Amino acid sequence: MYRTRVILIVVFGLPALVLGIVAASLFFDARGFQRTALHAEGTVVDIVWHQSSSSRSGSGGRTAAPIVRFTVDGQTVDIRGRVWSKPPAYQLNDRVKVIYPPGAPAEGRIESFAELYLGAALCGGIGGAFGTASGILSLLLMRSVRRRRRAIAEGTLVQAKVIELRLDRSVRINGRSPWIIEAEHVDKVRDRTLRFSSYSMWDDPRERFAVGADVSVYYLPDEPDVYAFDLAPTN
Repeated sequence: MYRTRVILIVVFGLPALVLGIVAASLFFDARGFQRTALHAEGTVVDIVWHQSSSSRSGSGGRTAAPIVRFTVDGQTVDIRGRVWSKPPAYQLNDRVKVIYPPGAPAEGRIESFAELYLGAALCGGIGGAFGTASGILSLLLMRSVRRRRRAIAEGTLVQAKVIELRLDRSVRINGRSPWIIEAEHVDKVRDRTLRFSSYSMWDDPRERFAVGADVSVYYLPDEPDVYAFDLAPTN
């Protein structure tokens, strides 16, 4: 019944979980690196440019990273910045702080938030967006379940007329879209016409329902937006 929303919760929730794990791993790796690293001061000696393979001719896809030179125990070491940017984040002869593992200066990094934590921040931000979407869908699902239970427990059962069978093309999973039944009920007591939209169905309902056929719906007369279709087959 709620398959569509459950699928969407999983679709958004799994990337959120994976990206959250990756973000945490990158963050703690950078923190551990920073805690044990030795410090040095370096100078930007070159700017290297990279042309994106997806970019056509021109400078639209060009990004830059600095080459930083520093000295450790008389040994000159060059490292390249990890973050490519446009415009360049550094200029020639800029003085920058460098951190490196003891005994491995060639593995040094520029000591800046972007160089150390940008990957974790990006994964965390994207994962947070997926997690927020999954959370909102979960809340909507729980709300729908509560409303359905309330409609069945407290509502009035009526026979509404099917007025439309349509595919919900706003949702597409594995090349398929779910079906929605639109039905109307004329409430003669209150002189109004109520319209109901069913939950998403992945089985084609046209074999059991046709336009003009009756379909069972529970609803609260005082709150007609609280309703529930009963599409269980009858013997």
